[in-house]
Amino acid sequence: MNDSQPIIIIGSGMTGLTLACALVQQLQRVVIIDKQPPTLTWDTSTARVSAINHATINILKNLNLWEHIDD
Repeated sequence: MNDSQPIIIIGSGMTGLTLACALVQQLQRVVIIDKQPPTLTWDTSTARVSAINHATINILKNLNLWEHIDD
């Protein structure tokens, strides 16, 4: 584990969490700060639809995340 100060990411949306995953895979310490508390439940009233382009798919594949995303 890296002994340096953690990298702070503001926001736990798709971009912030993807960056956090990439940094953790590089053995960086990461702190995520968001205005909402974390939740592990799926609330369909706040579900969003997102368009994902080929560049994003490549990033997610490189992070071994793509196979965990539902169609």
